[in-house]
Amino acid sequence: MGLIFKKTHPEIFQGTIRKRFYFEGWYFKIVDATGENIFALIPGVALNKKLNSSHAFIQILNGKTAEYNYLRFPLSEFYAEKDKFMITVGNNQFSRNDIHLDIDSPIPIKGDLEFSDFTLLERSIINPGVMGPFTWLPFMETKHGVLSMNHTIQGILQIQDKNINFSNGKGYIEKDWGTSFPSNWIWMQSNHFNDANKSFMFSMAKIRYLGWKFTGFLGVLSTTDEIIRFGTYTRAKIHNLVITPTSITFEIRTKRDILKITAQKSMDATGSSKTAQMLAPERGEMSAKCLESISSTIHITHSKIHHGKKEIVFEDIGVNSGLEIMGTRDDFF
Repeated sequence: MGLIFKKTHPEIFQGTIRKRFYFEGWYFKIVDATGENIFALIPGVALNKKLNSSHAFIQILNGKTAEYNYLRFPLSEFYAEKDKFMITVGNNQFSRNDIHLDIDSPIPIKGDLEFSDFTLLERSIINPGVMGPFTWLPFMETKHGVLSMNHTIQGILQIQDKNINFSNGKGYIEKDWGTSFPSNWIWMQSNHFNDANKSFMFSMAKIRYLGWKFTGFLGVLSTTDEIIRFGTYTRAKIHNLVITPTSITFEIRTKRDILKITAQKSMDATGSSKTAQMLAPERGEMSAKCLESISSTIHITHSKIHHGKKEIVFEDIGVNSGLEIMGTRDDFF
């Protein structure tokens, strides 16, 4: 299998288990039709040969309770197909089209989910994924892929002693791979807007590259009428950035579009945010921290520029949203 095939198919396993310092993880968010059951499932592999800590894993996040579990598996129980997206971790199998779960502890989860009606990003040699031409840069500490902006779920999962019907629910799939997460980053995602066909994701990070540090960002807004990709490589700009521990507000501006974004973590009855402290990779060791909420809100106002005048196209609020805030404004600009 050639390099071009792998780069233009970011969903497949990009690494090898022989690497000394490496991680790769696939992020599945599943939400039932009622919005009362929100989970993130993250299978992957973490390789650190120096510390002899290499292993496979499945991370499980309950968006309603912020309960988090990290399931560790021997590296021998990880398998990835070479020419398609199909991975197994223990008795569990993951692909773009379906999931099979057979987990006994610490939180029993069993069942099968099937996915259909995908919203996918177009690919080309120049833009093989959401990172655009940056996909081809070697030695980046983290690379990012969006595998499905939006899709429909069918199936039932038995979680502990409760059967949860995810049929006609909605899902989202992305992934990361490399050696380490960035030093600071912002990430958000939602596909639960008033317009069922709308979905949005955004990621910004302080990137370390060959001794140089810079802030890069990427994102996608998908609607019934269009898919807008924006980021550092499209010459889009970030304006009016305000960050708190539980919220972020900013604008993304291009020649033709302005997106005003306000993302807010949800709060529990005590006034604390429903945020889990998850594990993240540092040189292939799952020792870094990631603070994530998947029950947040994202408020978007989208305007078009026509002959120098701004016209609002839509204003909408996404719920059941993912949000990670790992840094302050000074960390990025």
